[in-house]
Amino acid sequence: MTFLDDYHKKHNYPLFYESYLQNIMEFLESQDIKNGADAFVDDHQNLVFVLYGQGYRAEGKEGILTTQVTVKAYDEDNKPINFANLLDSLIVSEYQMEPNLWEVSHD
Repeated sequence: MTFLDDYHKKHNYPLFYESYLQNIMEFLESQDIKNGADAFVDDHQNLVFVLYGQGYRAEGKEGILTTQVTVKAYDEDNKPINFANLLDSLIVSEYQMEPNLWEVSHD
């Protein structure tokens, strides 16, 4: 877990957690996600969540607590899981719920 906003990046070290993959949603829900979250697969095929928390004012500047959680998972043989391949079966629906928002479902 890495802080991306200027204030928290300057005052905190990256944090590393080890857990089971099925616990990721519980972990994300325990973080400050007041202003939403984004998810994507990075260049190393890891699953990445960027969490947007509450606004703050520090050192004369305003910001939003922004945290990046990078999920690196391994199979039973300790080989890295390629999330790009794993999530390839996700289907983006053909209709929009609101402008620029897509519903994602799994078959």
